[in-house]
Formats: sequence, C-alpha cells, structure tokens
Amino acid sequence: MKNLKTIIGLGLCLILGACVEKTEVKVDIPMSGVNLSVPSNQASFDLNDVADTYRFSWSDAGHDSYTILFSPNSVFEPYYAVEAGSTTQIKLSPDQLDIAMSALNMSGEDMHTIYWSVKPTGKLEVAASDIRTISMKRMHNFLTKPEDAERYVLNADAQDTKVQFEWEERGAAGQGYELLFSTDMNFEDPLVIAAGTENKTEVTHAQLQAVIEDLHLKLFTASKVYWNVRNKATGENVSRMCKSIDLTGMMIFNDKRGDEVESYPVRRIEFRDGSSQIWLCENLRAKKYPDGTDIEGENIIPAYRGDNVPQPTEEMVRLFGAYYPQNIKNSIVPEGWRLPTQAEYDELFALAGIKSAKCYCIMYYDPLFWGELGVTEAQIPTFNTWEMNFIPAGQGWTGGGTITNAMTRYCYLLTSDQTVSYLFDGYQTFPTGSTFASVRLIYNED
Repeated sequence: MKNLKTIIGLGLCLILGACVEKTEVKVDIPMSGVNLSVPSNQASFDLNDVADTYRFSWSDAGHDSYTILFSPNSVFEPYYAVEAGSTTQIKLSPDQLDIAMSALNMSGEDMHTIYWSVKPTGKLEVAASDIRTISMKRMHNFLTKPEDAERYVLNADAQDTKVQFEWEERGAAGQGYELLFSTDMNFEDPLVIAAGTENKTEVTHAQLQAVIEDLHLKLFTASKVYWNVRNKATGENVSRMCKSIDLTGMMIFNDKRGDEVESYPVRRIEFRDGSSQIWLCENLRAKKYPDGTDIEGENIIPAYRGDNVPQPTEEMVRLFGAYYPQNIKNSIVPEGWRLPTQAEYDELFALAGIKSAKCYCIMYYDPLFWGELGVTEAQIPTFNTWEMNFIPAGQGWTGGGTITNAMTRYCYLLTSDQTVSYLFDGYQTFPTGSTFASVRLIYNED
C-alpha cells in the first residue's frame, strides 16, 4: 500500500510538471555597436616622444556623433570623455592625453594601463561593444613642488605661512620667472605672481587667499587651481604640463567695494537637523555699495553716535558696525551672500540658548554692561565661545542721527523677509519699528 501511494505521488508530480509552461526571460542590453580600429590592443605610448598627435579610429555604427572614453578600468567608472563629433576618428595631442591621465588621477612617470572605447554622444550609458587597452606614460613635468593635487587649508590666524614652489630650470632666466594660476589648464587669462630669478619661490597663505578671491572661486570650500611657471625672457612656460593644488580658503571674508576693503571672520554653524550655514561673525561695516559707489548719507549711519556714559570702547564701536535702513538692505548685500530670514535667526538663537545660558556663547562680553546685569566670574568664560560677536549695537532713527539703546542687551537686526527690524535681547526675539539697524549675512553655498 505504501509503495502504491509513492507511485501515485510520483505520477502526479510528473503530470503537474508537464502542465507547467516554461517561461524564458530575455534581457536586451543596448550596445554601442562601435568596433575599434586604431590603435591596436595593448599599444604603448610614451607622451614624451616627438609625436605630434595620436590617432584613434573606429567603425561607423550609424550614430550622429561619437565620444571617446578613457578609464583606469573596464567598467569605465570613473571616465574621461572627449567628444569627436560625427567623424569616426580623432587625433589627440600628447598634451590632451596627459590631461586625460591627470583627470583620472594617474600620477608619476610610470607606464599606466588605460581602457578606451567609443560610444554615441549623449548615450554614454549603453554598453561598449569593443574595449581596448593602451599603456601610456605621462609627460615629464618640470614643476617639482608642490606635488600634483597637493591640498592646502589656508589659515586665517597664520597668514604668513609659506608654501614652497619649485621647478627645473630651462633656459636663461635673466629676466626672472612668473607663477601662473588658473581655473583651467589652458591658462587663457592667468593670475600672475612675480617669482624672482631663481627656480623656486615662496607664496604665503595670504597670497593664495587672494588667488581664490581674484579667480572668483567658491569660498570656504576646496577648489582646484592649476599652476605653471613662465620664463619672462622667453615668454614660454617652463613645463608643457601644469600641476594643480587644492585650496580651501580661510574662514574670513574680504569684502572689496571699490577702494574699500573690510575683513570679517566667518563661522560654520551646525544645526540640530544636520544642516549647516556659514555666517558673517561681525556686523557689516560697509560704507559703499558692492559696485564701489558710496551709500547715500541719508541711507547709512556709518558708525556709532550716542551719548552713553561711559562711551563704548574702540573695539566695541568697530563691532557695532554701520546701521542701514530697510529700503536699501538688499542693495548692500555682496555677491554670494544673503540676508538671514527671521526663521534662520530664530533657529540660531534657539541653538545658542541650548548650548549656553541666555545665548552667552554668541554674545560679545562687555564688562560694564554685563557686570550690571549680575554676570558672575564663573559665567564670563562662557561668553562668545562661538566667536559670533553679537553685540548690543542699538538702533537708529534717521540717517546720520544718534544711536539709542546701545550697550543695553538689545541687538537690532535686518532680515530678508520682514519690513521692520528684528530685535534680539538675549532672551527672546520680536519685531520693532526702528529705522536703522545692523546687518548680518549668510553665505550662499549652492
């Protein structure tokens, strides 16, 4: 009986198996359809040879335009792309190939294996039908220091710190050398720094900060800057290939408005939701618009004028800054910056209130005023630990007029989204009708 049940069970399985329809899943992977012709697989290039160009060619797969890809691996992540247009070949100079190797972080003068293929322009996601390798040696670089892609974080507290630049001498240098800095490898409009008559020079952090600003690079974050050296006698660059340095600017903002330059410390504030912002850490002192024209007398109180007894110190007057009305607040903001909203002030003050009693961590300490409020010796070290320098600068009512409520606990501030000044008294915030108030700024990182 048991054997009979087993036979019946096997029979049912065979019957059911026969009834199951077989399903095949076919996946179509789009291919480039391009077959490579020249150079042959595993060809070898020494970019220091005299060759003017290197030819790459491939079959015509019926695409409108082609792009040649170079990569350190066969999956082409990352890759460096050169558009070739509608033709089925392209000639690349040693300089162009060296740039590709630099972009792929292939350093040194050893032979490197590079994968290459060709795909239709605008459809680089399709699979490569043909992939080849070439062995390539980078061009000799006559720039010796710093190393390529060396990183520097510029120090606002040690601006005289020096960075050494060196190069191999090539030809007479009787007229000296010039350091060239640029945002592109072609150096079409480089920034020039005199480099003396020897094959080396030193550049300070302050000078490199000026490079960042004059090349209009993003502030407070790492930026790639290319450099080379020009022989003034010949007018030619010392090296056919440039090098790069990665510069992170100082945590300062040099506000240049015509012949007026004001320097402000800045600080990155980390908020509770994981976001962060870079804030100007002193009240704006500008007496000119960003284009360099003077702010009209009726639209500015350029410095503190009050009848406080005793008078604020010179340092406090500097931190008070200038006072501006609502009607020009957007016109005085420099490029790359913006006024805070009321909500952003609220979030900053709320965070500061969590970190220290009565927001002392962002408040400038004045012994005369805070002593009268009963601040103890033990509390003094908790003041301004964030170095934000919020200070009771007071408020103004007419252009060029007297400031009131300074050296109390009142910080009057302009916001981007309120038509009245915003008052922070160390405890709470609320709108006020003052005509002239202080300005803080937030950096646009987008």
